Amino acid sequence: MRKFQRLKPESLKFDGKRQELRLQAIADDYQHFERFKSALVAENLTVQQGAQNNQGDQVTGSFSIVSKTSSKEGS
Repeated sequence: MRKFQRLKPESLKFDGKRQELRLQAIADDYQHFERFKSALVAENLTVQQGAQNNQGDQVTGSFSIVSKTSSKEGS
């Protein structure tokens, strides 16, 4: 997570039924969200990026993260 110090988690929730981690975060700009998503995908995770909102000089947004093996099992 050191690479992503500019992306700060606000909340983490795990949905055991769906085997999904939900992350709400805040960053300086949209690029930090894109870089984080790319890094997760490179780690073989399925990532859904939620809505992002600009709030003054910061951006808030969310991710839903599932391991590719878990997402295949649910299909």
